[in-house]
Amino acid sequence: MNNKNKFIKGKSGNPDGRPDKTDTYKYLMEFYSQYTVAELKEIHKKKTTRIKDAIVIMQLIKASEGKIRNAELVIDRTEGKPKQSMELSGTENPLQVFVERHNKRVAERNKVNKQENNRNEVISD
Repeated sequence: MNNKNKFIKGKSGNPDGRPDKTDTYKYLMEFYSQYTVAELKEIHKKKTTRIKDAIVIMQLIKASEGKIRNAELVIDRTEGKPKQSMELSGTENPLQVFVERHNKRVAERNKVNKQENNRNEVISD
């Protein structure tokens, strides 16, 4: 393969540059949080509002109404989630403990599904 002309000196391989970040949920949350609730409701009513914008606007409206989960989502998107740390102690391998717990949950779920399937078979007969 001829790599001689792969890169042209003085010419960018990405002439448009990095895409702007004006379409991220974080940006939209910050942008729409400048509006009053009444203004947000008016924007939300418009048929031309993009779905992504409508989702952000509804989150802000519901957060302003005191919905805790919506407020948490807004804060997490604009401020970032708080760091959570975990202390591991003991001689157990954390990965092994995780896998064992996961396998136990899967086995329990399969058992419940099997019972439901048996119950449905009895009903359909």
